[in-house]
Amino acid sequence: MNVTQVHRVTLKNLGLPVIQASRDSSELCPSTNCRIFHSGTISISGVCKSATNTGDGVNIKILKNTDQVWPAADWQYVAADDTTGINIEQSMTVNAEDNIRFVVNQKGVDPSGDKTTWDPAISYDNNNLPSTTTFTRSSTAYQNGTQNGTELEPNTPLYETGKFGQALRIEKGTTNLLTANQSSAETDLTDWSKQNSTISKVSGGWIGASSVKCDLTPSGWNSWAGFTGLQLEPGMYTFSVYAKGTTGKKIDLFFQKDGSEATGGSYTLASTWQRYSFPCNVS
Repeated sequence: MNVTQVHRVTLKNLGLPVIQASRDSSELCPSTNCRIFHSGTISISGVCKSATNTGDGVNIKILKNTDQVWPAADWQYVAADDTTGINIEQSMTVNAEDNIRFVVNQKGVDPSGDKTTWDPAISYDNNNLPSTTTFTRSSTAYQNGTQNGTELEPNTPLYETGKFGQALRIEKGTTNLLTANQSSAETDLTDWSKQNSTISKVSGGWIGASSVKCDLTPSGWNSWAGFTGLQLEPGMYTFSVYAKGTTGKKIDLFFQKDGSEATGGSYTLASTWQRYSFPCNVS
């Protein structure tokens, strides 16, 4: 059904990701949906007009969830020859998870000539947004998640190419519970422990200039390198490590508390740095 062309929804004055826009052309009345992630007061503005002088015009309206917010009732008619258009100014309060829908419907029985442009803009009252919204990350990061990408300084957000061009990749907020000497080899290996194995600091790492090389004797669980003495509160944790080795060789990663059954698994190494991780429940 060739009813309309709703070009885009512009999201203005946003200091954080509070709206997500999507297009739904599968409905009888095509619509653009905006999902709200932050409560507050928004203003909707923009012009809806005919893109040609053909057809018999269209009907439009704006919904918040299932409630109509503009016009007050029924539909607003946009004539086929109205290339100036209808100017829309509408304010409303919204809650997180609300959906704002810009709906277009045919006027008559033949929609084949209807061509409509609607370019609404949504802006937040800045007083309704957190005034100290910031992005923080204490370490460097890499575009695309690998060292082949551009290195980003601490506190610089990651932007990845998305469906509509550039997109902000929201990074999961976590805290590394290991010490600096445990989580990297940039200084020394004083916080590492080992049994029936040899560990050494070598040049080259996934991030930084150094890494830890572990030479384990083939004696099963009696040969290991890692950390002891971690003080963890009950809860769910994730153990992760970047490692590389002889392609096809196995590495066992495990967490064990006070002699209890170990949690972890066996992983196949590659010749390039790979991330290996597993969850563990500390009771």
